[in-house]
Amino acid sequence: MLRDKILDSDVLVFASPIYFHHLPSTLKAVLDRFRSFANVQVTEKGLVHTPYREWHKEFVLILSQGSPDPSDARPVIDLFRYICRIMGPANNLHVVTATGLAMVNQVIKTERELAEQYRKMKLHEKLVAKDVRKNRELLDQCRELGRTLSLPG
Repeated sequence: MLRDKILDSDVLVFASPIYFHHLPSTLKAVLDRFRSFANVQVTEKGLVHTPYREWHKEFVLILSQGSPDPSDARPVIDLFRYICRIMGPANNLHVVTATGLAMVNQVIKTERELAEQYRKMKLHEKLVAKDVRKNRELLDQCRELGRTLSLPG
């Protein structure tokens, strides 16, 4: 059932936390099943993946992580670039990475709520205004991406 939904879709959205620079096992298990969408040929130089049917899809990857360093998500982004590439040249990957997230619902907290949480966590309150602004920009980026991908054509 999931396979048919994936094949019939124009846009595939994946949202995941980054754990130890990679995906949690549940999402990795789903991606491992993507092997059924391509023939894999073993050659002397390595594996050759040929999709049974080339895809023309928009991939959206939304990642959240505690680390403030966006490069910590690089292995996951590289994996999705690889999947997009082997499934056909017409695929596009859109990536949104939320960094420095230390609590549930942090991106929707008000400045007052975030300041209260930062005090409890012994984080410097001077970060609050910047982080609230960053979180709003992140949500705006997601809304704009959703709007862009939902437009016809």
